[in-house]
Amino acid sequence: MTVTDVDASVAWYRQVLSLKQVGIARHEGGFGIVMSTPDEGVWLVLHHHDANPGETFTETRTGLDHVAFHVPSYDHLVAWRDHFDTHGVRHSEIVPIADSAMLSSKLVKNATLKIYEGAPRGLATTHKDKFNADLLAFLQS
Repeated sequence: MTVTDVDASVAWYRQVLSLKQVGIARHEGGFGIVMSTPDEGVWLVLHHHDANPGETFTETRTGLDHVAFHVPSYDHLVAWRDHFDTHGVRHSEIVPIADSAMLSSKLVKNATLKIYEGAPRGLATTHKDKFNADLLAFLQS
């Protein structure tokens, strides 16, 4: 991930996500700080490019905009929300399925709502066989 201020970013990821610095990856025109979770289950490299004149992030330019984390329960989700709030991290709100998908599906005539229990946001990849079968059935109906 390319960042404008490597030191501030390292401090942020250390404080908010408990990542630790495990190395430096030097590359042409800059370097990257390699970070990981203590169990090394998540890795992240914060890149500095000498050619960047200090531009800040904009969601209209290609780059990291949305990040999702899979958590085992709603209580864990609430705990992460509270943790992010403590650190001033902007995030979207938690919207229970009863207040979102279940209501939205009622607005579309003859809609069918498919719920994939325990599936993450990337279910089209993680549950691709079931998802593709359901999508094909929908398209053929």
